[in-house]
Amino acid sequence: MKTSASICTLKRTLTIALLLILITQSALGITPVFTCGFECGVSGAHWTLSATSSFSTSTVRSGVRSLRANADGTTPSTAVAVAQGSATRWIGRFYIWFSALPSANVALASTLNSSTGPLVFFKQSDSKIYASIGGTTGATGVSVTTGQWYCVDFDFNIQTAGSDFCDVQVDGVACGQATATGLSAAQSAFTLGNAGVSTATMDVFYDDLVLSNTSADYPIGPGKVLSFVPDADGTHTATTTTIVKGTAAAPTGGGNVAGSTDVFNWLNARPIGGGATGATRLVNQQTTGATLYAEVDFEPTTEVNPPRAVEVLVVDQQASTAVGDMHIKVNDNGTESVVLDRTNVAGVITDRYTTKQYATMVGGGDWTLIRFNALKIRFGYSGDANPDQYFRGTMIEAEFASSPARVPRLTTQRAGEQSMLHRH
Repeated sequence: MKTSASICTLKRTLTIALLLILITQSALGITPVFTCGFECGVSGAHWTLSATSSFSTSTVRSGVRSLRANADGTTPSTAVAVAQGSATRWIGRFYIWFSALPSANVALASTLNSSTGPLVFFKQSDSKIYASIGGTTGATGVSVTTGQWYCVDFDFNIQTAGSDFCDVQVDGVACGQATATGLSAAQSAFTLGNAGVSTATMDVFYDDLVLSNTSADYPIGPGKVLSFVPDADGTHTATTTTIVKGTAAAPTGGGNVAGSTDVFNWLNARPIGGGATGATRLVNQQTTGATLYAEVDFEPTTEVNPPRAVEVLVVDQQASTAVGDMHIKVNDNGTESVVLDRTNVAGVITDRYTTKQYATMVGGGDWTLIRFNALKIRFGYSGDANPDQYFRGTMIEAEFASSPARVPRLTTQRAGEQSMLHRH
């Protein structure tokens, strides 16, 4: 017959095993909707920048770029995330570096409507970061200073009926929760910077952002976002007349894709597409070939753990504004996924950007290093190549977790299980 002590020991062992499983599972995966280390380096790709915001290569936490918000006291410094779906829950993580602390109370991160919604808030009087909703801050904040990176986690919980909730952590230290009426409606944009506070000066850098709409992902915890561009050719199926290489000035002047081994050199610019002053290289589908494509391989990662989030960015143009047709697809272990579909779409003669998030592999399941390092991208498939269809560049931004592993927020049930550990 089992004694009371042995039953308690068994319960304790089972509970510890359960908690370890939950923590391990939580550390392995998140459900991201947006991943950015600001590596794209072009306003309009992942972000729309204000006049006093820019991409920086000087103060960087990981990769080669960060976002700089350098408000001048007249124009707010903001970056608005492009093409985010409407949601009432915004879970996220970013890193922040203060070269000069804000001279006034400002939002450091918010939904688009930062005046009334949940936000990561900086209070000038005590140089602390708080959780806030429309100026109603939580009871406690976390002190920050210049010259170091801080990891900021946040949970913006917008209630369609009742008060909103906002939670913030700074380097794992929780700020007091904020509760207020707030927005009461789903939001479709996310903003970094001092939106609406034109009198503030500040010099702030952001890096390694990831967003989720899943409450269980909070806090996402430490990690980094790295970029990967093409570094080799894959297998081209295009014929000698279908797809060619070129530049904006000579769109057929680079030679045929068929048999080439250097197509990747036309697509691997950093910033993506060559940036505002270097937008010249392109791969051009000039004749119809609905099943034909050019394929390039991405740089491999040197990380020892697989990514938790993979975001694919592409840039395209057309030779004129006439209606044409082409596609760009990811090739994941032989399975294709459409990143860009330009079926019977009017062309544009300037760069337009498309992004797609892959929280899991194309065929499903958590990312593995082997599958990530084998990713390829294919361009072509045009059933109407008049006007000529231009592929201007591509980049992957992938998020990798850092140690220590993320510990999930305890639900009521999990909190009770943890409490049981202390009782026995």
